[in-house]
Amino acid sequence: MEKVWLDTDIGTDSDDAVALAYLLCRKECDIMGISTVTADTVARARIANAFCKAFGRDIPIYAGKRTGICDERESMGLTFIHRAVSEKYRCIYPENLNVEKTPSGDELPIVPAAIEAMRDCIVNNPGEIVLLAIGPFSNVGMLFAAYPETAPLLKKLVMMGGSFFGNERCTWDIERECNMMIDAESSHIIFNSGVKDAYIVGVDVTWDYRLPSEKLYELVPKNEQFRVLRDILQPRLEIPNVDPVWFHDPMAAVLLFDPENFELATGKILLDMTPDMRGKTTFVPDDNGIWKVVKSYKGGEDAFFGHFFSVTR
Repeated sequence: MEKVWLDTDIGTDSDDAVALAYLLCRKECDIMGISTVTADTVARARIANAFCKAFGRDIPIYAGKRTGICDERESMGLTFIHRAVSEKYRCIYPENLNVEKTPSGDELPIVPAAIEAMRDCIVNNPGEIVLLAIGPFSNVGMLFAAYPETAPLLKKLVMMGGSFFGNERCTWDIERECNMMIDAESSHIIFNSGVKDAYIVGVDVTWDYRLPSEKLYELVPKNEQFRVLRDILQPRLEIPNVDPVWFHDPMAAVLLFDPENFELATGKILLDMTPDMRGKTTFVPDDNGIWKVVKSYKGGEDAFFGHFFSVTR
Protein backbone atom coordinates (compact mmCIF):
# COMPACT_ATOMS: atom_id res chain seq x y z
CA MET A 1 0.00 0.00 0.00
CA GLU A 2 1.34 3.43 -0.97
CA LYS A 3 0.43 6.41 1.19
CA VAL A 4 0.02 9.33 -1.21
CA TRP A 5 -0.47 13.06 -0.79
CA LEU A 6 -1.75 14.63 -4.03
CA ASP A 7 -1.03 18.29 -4.84
CA THR A 8 -3.04 19.34 -7.89
CA ASP A 9 -4.48 22.19 -9.95
CA ILE A 10 -7.51 20.08 -10.86
CA GLY A 11 -10.02 22.16 -12.79
CA THR A 12 -7.81 23.70 -15.48
CA ASP A 13 -6.89 20.93 -17.90
CA SER A 14 -8.84 17.68 -17.73
CA ASP A 15 -5.77 15.52 -17.14
CA ASP A 16 -5.67 16.18 -13.37
CA ALA A 17 -9.16 14.68 -13.10
CA VAL A 18 -8.10 11.69 -15.21
CA ALA A 19 -5.07 11.21 -12.93
CA LEU A 20 -7.25 11.36 -9.81
CA ALA A 21 -9.57 8.72 -11.29
CA TYR A 22 -6.57 6.44 -11.80
CA LEU A 23 -5.41 6.92 -8.21
CA LEU A 24 -8.88 6.23 -6.82
CA CYS A 25 -9.06 3.03 -8.87
CA ARG A 26 -5.73 1.65 -7.65
CA LYS A 27 -6.48 -0.58 -4.68
CA GLU A 28 -2.99 -0.14 -3.29
CA CYS A 29 -3.27 3.68 -3.26
CA ASP A 30 -4.11 5.22 0.11
CA ILE A 31 -4.69 8.93 -0.57
CA MET A 32 -3.88 10.61 2.75
CA GLY A 33 -4.84 14.09 1.61
CA ILE A 34 -5.28 16.42 -1.36
CA SER A 35 -4.16 20.04 -1.63
CA THR A 36 -5.15 22.34 -4.47
CA VAL A 37 -2.93 25.02 -5.94
CA THR A 38 -3.06 28.14 -8.14
CA ALA A 39 -5.86 30.67 -8.67
CA ASP A 40 -9.31 29.59 -7.39
CA THR A 41 -8.14 26.81 -5.12
CA VAL A 42 -11.51 26.69 -3.34
CA ALA A 43 -13.31 25.82 -6.58
CA ARG A 44 -10.61 23.26 -7.35
CA ALA A 45 -11.14 21.69 -3.92
CA ARG A 46 -14.87 21.38 -4.60
CA ILE A 47 -14.18 19.46 -7.79
CA ALA A 48 -11.69 17.16 -6.08
CA ASN A 49 -14.07 16.56 -3.19
CA ALA A 50 -17.01 15.75 -5.48
CA PHE A 51 -14.75 13.29 -7.28
CA CYS A 52 -13.77 11.55 -4.04
CA LYS A 53 -17.36 11.44 -2.78
CA ALA A 54 -18.47 9.79 -6.04
CA PHE A 55 -15.94 7.04 -5.29
CA GLY A 56 -17.22 6.77 -1.72
CA ARG A 57 -13.95 8.09 -0.31
CA ASP A 58 -13.71 10.57 2.57
CA ILE A 59 -10.34 12.21 1.92
CA PRO A 60 -9.09 15.40 3.63
CA ILE A 61 -8.96 18.18 1.04
CA TYR A 62 -7.30 21.58 1.51
CA ALA A 63 -7.45 24.70 -0.61
CA GLY A 64 -3.85 25.85 -0.89
CA LYS A 65 -1.87 28.74 -2.31
CA ARG A 66 -3.56 30.82 -4.98
CA THR A 67 -0.39 32.58 -6.14
CA GLY A 68 3.31 31.95 -6.55
CA ILE A 69 5.47 31.89 -3.45
CA CYS A 70 7.01 35.26 -4.36
CA ASP A 71 4.31 36.58 -6.71
CA GLU A 72 0.89 37.76 -5.62
CA ARG A 73 -0.56 37.71 -9.14
CA GLU A 74 -2.94 34.86 -9.87
CA SER A 75 -2.52 32.89 -13.08
CA MET A 76 -4.15 29.99 -14.90
CA GLY A 77 -7.68 30.26 -13.53
CA LEU A 78 -10.38 27.68 -14.07
CA THR A 79 -11.87 27.31 -17.51
CA PHE A 80 -15.55 28.10 -17.98
CA ILE A 81 -16.36 24.41 -18.28
CA HIS A 82 -14.70 23.44 -15.04
CA ARG A 83 -16.01 26.46 -13.15
CA ALA A 84 -19.50 25.24 -14.06
CA VAL A 85 -18.57 21.82 -12.67
CA SER A 86 -17.39 23.50 -9.47
CA GLU A 87 -20.69 25.34 -9.08
CA LYS A 88 -22.68 22.17 -9.78
CA TYR A 89 -20.99 20.42 -6.87
CA ARG A 90 -20.85 23.46 -4.60
CA CYS A 91 -23.00 21.70 -1.99
CA ILE A 92 -20.45 18.89 -1.70
CA TYR A 93 -18.13 20.80 0.55
CA PRO A 94 -14.97 19.43 2.17
CA GLU A 95 -15.42 19.63 5.93
CA ASN A 96 -11.85 20.83 6.39
CA LEU A 97 -11.63 23.09 3.35
CA ASN A 98 -10.58 25.98 5.62
CA VAL A 99 -11.81 29.11 3.91
CA GLU A 100 -12.38 32.64 5.12
CA LYS A 101 -14.69 35.33 3.78
CA THR A 102 -13.63 38.70 2.42
CA PRO A 103 -15.81 41.74 3.29
CA SER A 104 -17.59 41.23 -0.05
CA GLY A 105 -18.35 37.61 0.78
CA ASP A 106 -15.74 36.00 -1.47
CA GLU A 107 -14.15 32.80 -0.22
CA LEU A 108 -10.39 32.64 0.21
CA PRO A 109 -8.37 29.63 1.31
CA ILE A 110 -6.50 29.74 4.59
CA VAL A 111 -3.17 28.71 3.07
CA PRO A 112 -1.33 27.78 6.29
CA ALA A 113 -3.94 25.06 6.96
CA ALA A 114 -3.02 23.27 3.72
CA ILE A 115 0.72 23.56 4.28
CA GLU A 116 0.45 22.47 7.91
CA ALA A 117 -1.71 19.49 6.92
CA MET A 118 0.95 18.40 4.42
CA ARG A 119 3.64 18.82 7.06
CA ASP A 120 1.72 16.88 9.71
CA CYS A 121 1.03 14.02 7.31
CA ILE A 122 4.72 13.71 6.40
CA VAL A 123 6.09 14.14 9.93
CA ASN A 124 3.61 11.66 11.40
CA ASN A 125 4.45 9.07 8.71
CA PRO A 126 8.23 9.37 8.28
CA GLY A 127 9.57 7.55 5.23
CA GLU A 128 6.07 6.47 4.16
CA ILE A 129 4.52 9.36 2.19
CA VAL A 130 4.80 9.76 -1.57
CA LEU A 131 4.15 13.37 -2.54
CA LEU A 132 2.64 13.51 -6.03
CA ALA A 133 2.77 17.07 -7.42
CA ILE A 134 0.91 17.59 -10.70
CA GLY A 135 0.25 21.35 -10.65
CA PRO A 136 2.41 24.45 -10.26
CA PHE A 137 4.65 23.85 -7.28
CA SER A 138 3.71 26.72 -4.94
CA ASN A 139 2.36 24.52 -2.13
CA VAL A 140 5.36 22.18 -2.25
CA GLY A 141 7.81 25.08 -2.41
CA MET A 142 6.17 26.74 0.58
CA LEU A 143 6.14 23.43 2.47
CA PHE A 144 9.87 22.89 1.99
CA ALA A 145 10.69 26.55 2.70
CA ALA A 146 8.65 26.71 5.91
CA TYR A 147 9.35 23.17 7.08
CA PRO A 148 12.63 21.99 5.49
CA GLU A 149 12.63 18.91 7.70
CA THR A 150 9.76 17.46 5.63
CA ALA A 151 11.74 16.97 2.40
CA PRO A 152 14.07 14.19 3.67
CA LEU A 153 11.15 12.52 5.49
CA LEU A 154 9.34 11.75 2.24
CA LYS A 155 9.46 8.23 0.87
CA LYS A 156 9.69 9.84 -2.56
CA LEU A 157 8.61 12.84 -4.58
CA VAL A 158 6.93 12.35 -7.96
CA MET A 159 6.35 15.37 -10.21
CA MET A 160 4.98 16.31 -13.60
CA GLY A 161 6.85 19.28 -15.00
CA GLY A 162 9.72 20.59 -17.04
CA SER A 163 11.18 19.46 -20.36
CA PHE A 164 14.45 17.57 -20.53
CA PHE A 165 15.14 15.79 -23.81
CA GLY A 166 13.15 17.71 -26.45
CA ASN A 167 10.47 16.48 -28.81
CA GLU A 168 10.46 17.48 -32.49
CA ARG A 169 6.78 16.58 -32.79
CA CYS A 170 5.71 19.04 -30.13
CA THR A 171 4.00 22.18 -31.46
CA TRP A 172 4.34 24.08 -28.18
CA ASP A 173 7.35 25.98 -26.93
CA ILE A 174 8.15 23.39 -24.28
CA GLU A 175 11.50 24.74 -23.12
CA ARG A 176 9.63 26.42 -20.26
CA GLU A 177 6.87 24.07 -19.16
CA CYS A 178 3.93 25.68 -17.32
CA ASN A 179 4.13 23.91 -13.95
CA MET A 180 7.82 24.73 -13.72
CA MET A 181 7.58 28.30 -15.00
CA ILE A 182 4.48 29.63 -13.19
CA ASP A 183 6.26 29.55 -9.83
CA ALA A 184 9.92 29.12 -10.69
CA GLU A 185 10.96 30.17 -7.19
CA SER A 186 9.11 27.21 -5.70
CA SER A 187 10.58 24.91 -8.35
CA HIS A 188 14.04 26.19 -7.36
CA ILE A 189 13.34 25.45 -3.69
CA ILE A 190 12.33 21.88 -4.56
CA PHE A 191 15.46 21.19 -6.61
CA ASN A 192 17.59 22.42 -3.72
CA SER A 193 15.69 20.62 -0.98
CA GLY A 194 16.74 17.56 0.97
CA VAL A 195 14.52 15.13 -0.96
CA LYS A 196 16.25 11.76 -1.10
CA ASP A 197 14.37 10.02 -3.91
CA ALA A 198 12.61 11.91 -6.71
CA TYR A 199 10.98 11.11 -10.05
CA ILE A 200 9.85 13.53 -12.73
CA VAL A 201 8.19 13.27 -16.13
CA GLY A 202 8.47 16.18 -18.54
CA VAL A 203 6.08 17.51 -21.15
CA ASP A 204 8.52 16.46 -23.88
CA VAL A 205 7.61 12.83 -23.06
CA THR A 206 3.93 13.24 -22.18
CA TRP A 207 3.24 15.19 -25.38
CA ASP A 208 2.94 11.94 -27.34
CA TYR A 209 0.32 10.48 -24.99
CA ARG A 210 -3.08 11.97 -25.81
CA LEU A 211 -6.59 10.96 -26.82
CA PRO A 212 -9.34 12.83 -28.67
CA SER A 213 -12.02 13.98 -26.24
CA GLU A 214 -14.64 11.76 -27.90
CA LYS A 215 -12.45 8.67 -27.59
CA LEU A 216 -11.63 9.32 -23.95
CA TYR A 217 -15.28 9.96 -23.14
CA GLU A 218 -16.20 6.61 -24.69
CA LEU A 219 -13.60 4.85 -22.55
CA VAL A 220 -14.79 6.35 -19.25
CA PRO A 221 -17.00 3.84 -17.41
CA LYS A 222 -20.66 4.82 -17.23
CA ASN A 223 -21.13 3.98 -13.57
CA GLU A 224 -21.79 6.45 -10.75
CA GLN A 225 -18.16 6.64 -9.61
CA PHE A 226 -17.11 8.40 -12.80
CA ARG A 227 -19.94 10.93 -13.03
CA VAL A 228 -17.73 13.92 -12.16
CA LEU A 229 -15.16 12.94 -14.78
CA ARG A 230 -17.94 12.63 -17.36
CA ASP A 231 -19.20 16.08 -16.31
CA ILE A 232 -15.71 17.49 -16.91
CA LEU A 233 -15.25 15.81 -20.28
CA GLN A 234 -18.74 16.08 -21.78
CA PRO A 235 -18.71 19.82 -22.65
CA ARG A 236 -15.52 19.30 -24.62
CA LEU A 237 -17.50 17.22 -27.08
CA GLU A 238 -19.45 20.31 -28.12
CA ILE A 239 -16.41 22.48 -28.90
CA PRO A 240 -15.31 22.36 -32.57
CA ASN A 241 -11.67 21.39 -33.07
CA VAL A 242 -11.08 21.13 -29.34
CA ASP A 243 -7.61 20.01 -28.29
CA PRO A 244 -7.16 16.37 -27.32
CA VAL A 245 -6.70 15.44 -23.68
CA TRP A 246 -3.01 15.06 -22.97
CA PHE A 247 -2.06 12.50 -20.32
CA HIS A 248 0.60 14.68 -18.69
CA ASP A 249 -0.57 14.16 -15.10
CA PRO A 250 -1.89 10.60 -15.52
CA MET A 251 1.59 9.56 -16.63
CA ALA A 252 3.00 10.91 -13.35
CA ALA A 253 0.38 8.88 -11.46
CA VAL A 254 1.41 5.73 -13.35
CA LEU A 255 5.08 6.54 -12.69
CA LEU A 256 4.36 6.61 -8.97
CA PHE A 257 3.28 2.96 -8.97
CA ASP A 258 5.13 1.39 -11.89
CA PRO A 259 8.54 3.04 -12.38
CA GLU A 260 9.85 -0.24 -13.81
CA ASN A 261 7.71 0.35 -16.90
CA PHE A 262 9.62 3.54 -17.70
CA GLU A 263 13.03 4.18 -19.17
CA LEU A 264 14.66 6.48 -16.63
CA ALA A 265 17.82 8.58 -16.58
CA THR A 266 19.49 9.42 -13.27
CA GLY A 267 21.04 12.80 -12.65
CA LYS A 268 20.61 16.38 -11.53
CA ILE A 269 18.20 19.08 -12.71
CA LEU A 270 19.28 22.67 -13.25
CA LEU A 271 16.69 25.45 -13.33
CA ASP A 272 17.25 28.67 -15.25
CA MET A 273 16.17 31.69 -13.18
CA THR A 274 17.24 34.43 -15.62
CA PRO A 275 14.37 36.72 -16.69
CA ASP A 276 14.21 35.58 -20.33
CA MET A 277 14.40 31.83 -19.65
CA ARG A 278 12.93 31.65 -16.16
CA GLY A 279 11.73 28.11 -15.49
CA LYS A 280 13.72 26.33 -18.19
CA THR A 281 14.99 22.95 -17.02
CA THR A 282 18.22 21.19 -17.97
CA PHE A 283 19.02 17.57 -17.13
CA VAL A 284 22.61 16.67 -16.24
CA PRO A 285 23.35 12.91 -16.16
CA ASP A 286 24.93 11.84 -12.88
CA ASP A 287 24.88 8.33 -11.43
CA ASN A 288 24.91 9.87 -7.96
CA GLY A 289 21.99 12.19 -8.64
CA ILE A 290 18.69 11.78 -6.82
CA TRP A 291 16.44 12.61 -9.80
CA LYS A 292 15.04 9.87 -12.02
CA VAL A 293 13.87 11.59 -15.20
CA VAL A 294 11.53 9.80 -17.60
CA LYS A 295 12.90 9.26 -21.11
CA SER A 296 10.07 7.06 -22.39
CA TYR A 297 7.37 4.58 -21.48
CA LYS A 298 8.40 1.06 -22.40
CA GLY A 299 6.14 -0.26 -25.14
CA GLY A 300 4.93 3.17 -26.23
CA GLU A 301 1.38 4.50 -26.44
CA ASP A 302 -0.43 1.18 -26.83
CA ALA A 303 1.24 -0.27 -23.76
CA PHE A 304 0.62 2.86 -21.70
CA PHE A 305 -3.05 3.20 -22.54
CA GLY A 306 -3.53 -0.56 -22.17
CA HIS A 307 -2.19 -0.34 -18.63
CA PHE A 308 -4.07 2.84 -17.75
CA PHE A 309 -7.50 1.63 -18.80
CA SER A 310 -6.96 -1.83 -17.31
CA VAL A 311 -6.83 0.00 -13.96
CA THR A 312 -9.71 2.41 -14.44
CA ARG A 313 -12.04 -0.26 -15.85
